[in-house]
Amino acid sequence: MEFLLKHKDKIVSFGLLPTIITLIGLHFFPTTEMLGVGLVISITALLYDIFHLKGLNFFLLQGTIGIGLCFFLRVFYGYQYVPLNGITPALEFMLLIFASIHVIAPDIYFFLLKKLRLTSRFSYILEARTIFALSAIHLIILQIMISRHAPLSENWRFFMGNVIPVSIYILCLIANITGIRMAAKYDILKIVIRIAPLCCDKLLLVRREDNKWDLPVIRTYNGALRKADSFAERLVEDFLHYKKRIPLMMVQSYTASHPNPDCFPLKTQLYILPVENISDVTVPGGEYVPIDKIMEKSFPKAERLYKELLQIWMVSDVWKEMGTPPVIKKKLR
Repeated sequence: MEFLLKHKDKIVSFGLLPTIITLIGLHFFPTTEMLGVGLVISITALLYDIFHLKGLNFFLLQGTIGIGLCFFLRVFYGYQYVPLNGITPALEFMLLIFASIHVIAPDIYFFLLKKLRLTSRFSYILEARTIFALSAIHLIILQIMISRHAPLSENWRFFMGNVIPVSIYILCLIANITGIRMAAKYDILKIVIRIAPLCCDKLLLVRREDNKWDLPVIRTYNGALRKADSFAERLVEDFLHYKKRIPLMMVQSYTASHPNPDCFPLKTQLYILPVENISDVTVPGGEYVPIDKIMEKSFPKAERLYKELLQIWMVSDVWKEMGTPPVIKKKLR
């Protein structure tokens, strides 16, 4: 239990809990009222995730929409679309549709995150693919058995129609927990991603709460090191709203002490974003400041920026001689 509480933010399949509760409830009470109870639980969890945790768990969203559709179809159309003994397979089919959409077009989820100004550090693709594959196989087998009028005992009907769907989601939850538990055995540090928009010899900075200037994009990344570059590219579009595809340059990787002395040092990766024109990339309260001015001792700058200035200055000097990297006319995602 202590492990689950410690890593609850990393176990993305916790978003499946309202769906699992609803499916189990439908085993005992296969009624419209049980769907309504499941919908209330899902909406409550989704609102808590959005307004309190400032995130948007895909599986919470998937379950809320799927359960909601089944509930309203049953309320307004009776048994026309959701048969009397087919409420669980109907819900499984709804969830399968949304899982397949996320597998085929994950950009829709990221677009929704951007519109709601929310962030997500985790990927749901693996679990969504698992749900898509297992649910598709189960529903195809179920459809074949129904179309051929295969003689089944009451226990087999209950197993095929009710036990297997909830087992698929429980399996995803267990697999997710097991994966996080295995990953927790390794000493993996969080990575701080810092992005420095650089135009000629000017660096885009913002003034922080301590009245010192620092880089405009600073985010903590939790995940595989090989995917840190992709995460940084996504930040460019989400927070700097820069649609042009620019080859980000990871120019420095270092370990910095954590502000809290009880915490481990944080691995930091500095990326430089080449900007063609100052008007291309702007942020509220941001200002392009000449690097020579930033390097002056009297200029109020963050400690980390002070450590990074030499690398930024060297890149700027090279770009003066060689020119900035070319823009690739392609979106980031």
